[in-house]
Amino acid sequence: MEGNLVIAWVIIPLAVMLSAAIHDARSREVPDWHWMALGVSGAVLGALSSDGFWGSRMLVAAGSLVLVAYMLDERISGVRAAPVALSAVCMFVAAYALSPSDYTIGGLTVPVMFLLFYLMYRARLLRGGADAKCMMSLAIAFPVYPEWGPVPLVWSPSSPESVVLNPSVAILVVGLLMSLASLAWTVPRSLGDGCGLTSYRMPIAHARTGFVWPVERMEGGTRVRCGASDDKDRILDDLEDAGFSDVAVTPMIPFVVPLAAAAYLVLLLGNPLFALVTV
Repeated sequence: MEGNLVIAWVIIPLAVMLSAAIHDARSREVPDWHWMALGVSGAVLGALSSDGFWGSRMLVAAGSLVLVAYMLDERISGVRAAPVALSAVCMFVAAYALSPSDYTIGGLTVPVMFLLFYLMYRARLLRGGADAKCMMSLAIAFPVYPEWGPVPLVWSPSSPESVVLNPSVAILVVGLLMSLASLAWTVPRSLGDGCGLTSYRMPIAHARTGFVWPVERMEGGTRVRCGASDDKDRILDDLEDAGFSDVAVTPMIPFVVPLAAAAYLVLLLGNPLFALVTV
């Protein structure tokens, strides 16, 4: 791998992730330019700095850029989406067929992970659109682990584990584990309110402006528990109209923050999951 390009391949996406994390922590919203910058810089720099036949690497980059457009361009939807997605898949397959290598094998994982993260979003396993776009962009940017010199990896990748436990999988798993740190604040408060492990009570007026989701609503004239709902204003209006002054809520975790921390760990030090599979 070309040294300076590999460093840029790592540093630029990490800088974008830092900016995205700051936006998510401040407003729980991340502008889409972050995902364009992450996907495009990762795809282009990854292809330029990796080894192997240049034509195959360019095909991986082209397929990646098509997926970035598919992810961010609202005009590519419905019947238009199928040929666009299929063309990207064909590019990844053609890249591998022309020149099998670690990079083109990693390229085959890109559409798989992209689809997986999309399905996780549809199933509400990735709750926010920014969370899903973040993971899709990371899958595009890092089909393989960058091999760069400034800091030796603590947990080095090896085949075939590095294909299954690819960078985006590692970042998601490590990010999920890091996000559990929020329980240290929510659980004691939740137990004190008698609302379970991840929810607590607060005045409706505070809930309106806070980074929280209501987990109860009015149903048949009775206040009942429900899953975290995006229809926040209507639920709070119904509770106030029924004479209630407080509501059980669960916090909006800025998930891009632990994902950014996980990206720094995985890309700078390696995938700690490798330590488990090599024991």
